[in-house]
Amino acid sequence: MQGKTTRLKQTGFTLMELIGAMAIIGILAAVLAPALTDAIDRAYGSAEEENVQMLVEALEQHILENKTIPNQAFANWVPAIAVFADLAEDDVRFNARGFSRRLYVDPRFFTNTDTNFGGYTQTTGLTARPVSPRIMLVSDLTGDAPAPPTTSADFNAIWDQNAGVGVVEGDQVKVQRLNLAGRFHRVLLVNSDVQQASFALEAAGAVPVPGAVGGVDGSVTRYLIENTRLSVNFSPFPSGGLNTVTIVSREVAMHYTTDGSSWFWERS
Repeated sequence: MQGKTTRLKQTGFTLMELIGAMAIIGILAAVLAPALTDAIDRAYGSAEEENVQMLVEALEQHILENKTIPNQAFANWVPAIAVFADLAEDDVRFNARGFSRRLYVDPRFFTNTDTNFGGYTQTTGLTARPVSPRIMLVSDLTGDAPAPPTTSADFNAIWDQNAGVGVVEGDQVKVQRLNLAGRFHRVLLVNSDVQQASFALEAAGAVPVPGAVGGVDGSVTRYLIENTRLSVNFSPFPSGGLNTVTIVSREVAMHYTTDGSSWFWERS
């Protein structure tokens, strides 16, 4: 029987083929990795934009319901938002990458000079309209958001995104703005009785409305947070009972007057 030579098939890769494959994989990784990183960053950025919008909406709900505005301290604004956002406090303070968000309040919220905003709780209302009641929530996905600005000029630069501003809004830095100017409504109470009448806000105590003097009506002006419950009471203060209740959703003017036999409050 004639002998046969058996040739074995070569299996696997040669060293050169492995080196070539690894080189191709390395090139593809170098090309695709930045694109993949950018895609992940964009996804985080889009999610964070929605998050800060939701958090500021929760803050506005807190203000309208509780008639209080928190200051910039974490211990003040974080729990206030957490309740209405239905989130843990850490999920309010920190973004998805573990960096602290910050609340900025205009230093000229109430006045024409730069003043540290200490927070506000409505009891008898403001005697003057807020000057610049603006708030921002800032979140940076690359690091902790900077401390709040201490001057109105710096606050305005961030709000308006002026050239050279330290907080530059973009894919990784989110700035959500809240202007409360339209949430404060003027209330004018005019009293034609020589005796003091009164008003009260929410569950707070009654506040006198001056009586008329020398034929000149007494009056009180207040600026109230929207949806405030305003009660107006008969004279004399403090014994006069409740006349009527109004929910303040716009500018209100009321006059304490008489039909000749009895006194009452009417909207004018």
